[in-house]
Formats: sequence, C-alpha cells, structure tokens
Amino acid sequence: MNNNLINQQEYYLQQLYNNRFDPQQRKAKLLLWKTLIKDFLQTYINPNGSVLDIGGGTESLLIILRLKKSF
Repeated sequence: MNNNLINQQEYYLQQLYNNRFDPQQRKAKLLLWKTLIKDFLQTYINPNGSVLDIGGGTESLLIILRLKKSF
C-alpha cells in the first residue's frame, strides 16, 4: 500500500472517531483501555510476542500494550 493511501485512511479514521466521540468520551475510552490492559490483558500477552489487532480502530490496544511487534 502506498503511503498516501495509508495517510488518507488514517485521516479518515481520525475524523470518524472525532465525529463519533467528543473529547471527554475519547479520554474516557482511552482510560478504560489502559485499565483493562494493565489490570487484565497484559498478563496474558508475552512482551516478546506479537499481536494481530483486527478492526483496531485507532489502535488504542496496540499503543498501550508492551510489545516487540504488532500488526
């Protein structure tokens, strides 16, 4: 995929989430992800492993997880 297409898709996704959630809701959503990952999910994921996040949206999960590789 060329970089221009990727940038367009990232821009579109960001605009979609900006329209869907107000700043307070986005902040609450990020806090929820951080709590779920820290207190539950991270214990099941090897930091040296890989994760495939299908339908990841804004990639909140992959940003917060401590990983070597993510897809």
